[in-house]
Amino acid sequence: VATLVRLGNLTPKIVTALDSMRVRQSMAPDRYASLRKEIEDRSRRAWEHVLLKEPQRIEAYLGLALLANAANDPNAALRVLQQGVQACGERIELIAPMAGLWAKYGQANSILNGIWASAVNAKDDAQKWVLAAEVAKHADQPARVIEACENARRINPNHPRAAQIEVDWYLENGQPAKAFQLLSTDA
Repeated sequence: VATLVRLGNLTPKIVTALDSMRVRQSMAPDRYASLRKEIEDRSRRAWEHVLLKEPQRIEAYLGLALLANAANDPNAALRVLQQGVQACGERIELIAPMAGLWAKYGQANSILNGIWASAVNAKDDAQKWVLAAEVAKHADQPARVIEACENARRINPNHPRAAQIEVDWYLENGQPAKAFQLLSTDA
C-alpha cells in the first residue's frame, strides 16, 4: 500500500513536469493528451487499489478527488470526498477541500450548517470547531470563522490551527492589529 500511495502522490509532480515539457519542447497536443491520460489513469488505479486494501486511507480519497477535479468533474470530486467522510469520519483533510468545492459552486453554506451543528453537539471537541472555522472561511462567513476559532481556543487555548485560521483571517481582511493581539495573547 505504501508504494501505491507514493505512486499516487507523484501524479501532481509528474503532471507539472509534463506541462513544463509541453511548453519548452513544443510537445504535440495529442502526445501531451495521451501521456497525461496515461499518468492520470495509473494514478486513479493506484488510489483505487489503496482503497480496496485500506479503505480508511484519506490520501486515496484526496487523490481521487484531485483527479476528478482536474477532469472538470466537481460532482465526482465531491462524491469521492463524501465517501471519504463516510469511511474516515469528519476529518479536516476531507472537509476543507469539500468546502472549497462547495464554495466554488456557491454551496458552502449547505455544508457549513451540518458541520456547525456537529461542532455544537460535540461541545468540547476543539477539532470540530476548527473544521467549522475552515468551512465558514470557504462560506465567506467571517463572524462564524471568528466564533468557531474562539470556541476551539476556549476548549484548547493553544490549538495551533484555530489560532492560525483566526490570525490569517485578520491579516487577509486588513486587521493586522487584531492578528498581532491574538499572537501576543497566545505567546
